[in-house]
Amino acid sequence: RRRIAALYDRALRDIEGITVLTHPQGALPTYNQYTVLVGEGRRDELAEHLRERGIATAVYYPVPLHRMEAFRGRAKAHGGLGHSEKACAQVLSLPVDPLLEPGEAESVTTAVMEWASKKGG
Repeated sequence: RRRIAALYDRALRDIEGITVLTHPQGALPTYNQYTVLVGEGRRDELAEHLRERGIATAVYYPVPLHRMEAFRGRAKAHGGLGHSEKACAQVLSLPVDPLLEPGEAESVTTAVMEWASKKGG
């Protein structure tokens, strides 16, 4: 998973409209998910573009915790939670299965770049 994440990091870091998430120096992520932020309200468009190419994606956290029924009346915040709201609208997880071959991971990045070029980015 780290090998795939490193490939994604290199390929996607400079694509307009995609934010590659970073981790603190010295951290050793497990990459249970490889999640990017898709700006401009275009997450679903990118997910559909990838789906049409046979590439599965997921949105693991579509609703911020403070809006989940299980936390009603329990989640309290002082001020707004705009960052949480925005992140939930932008997150998209790409395939990071440990059995994914390098060529398959490169197909993912190629498809993301194709999507970005279509939108003028």
